[in-house]
Amino acid sequence: MTTHESAKNQDPSLYCAYFGGPRDGLKTGDLPAVMSGKELTGAVSKMPLSEPHQFSLFAVYECTSETQVDGFWIFTYRGMEGPNGEKLVAAEPSRKPKRVP
Repeated sequence: MTTHESAKNQDPSLYCAYFGGPRDGLKTGDLPAVMSGKELTGAVSKMPLSEPHQFSLFAVYECTSETQVDGFWIFTYRGMEGPNGEKLVAAEPSRKPKRVP
């Protein structure tokens, strides 16, 4: 896999790897520069899945590593959110009523 570095941020302390969900295997270096050198454990990253992002579903990832692993902070998939932060859950299949003979 290739790491896509930000044009404005070349700080190796901000490289992240994402596991699970729709962005599984993504590796980036695009976190805000203000996070440089800080511990990211517990940080949450929300990625829009379509454009325009104001109306998109978001994949939600949480940093689960205490340090960088092979140069990357590890983010694990937590679930999906709607454009206004609403939590999305899988719909249960509807049950058909039993017929009485």
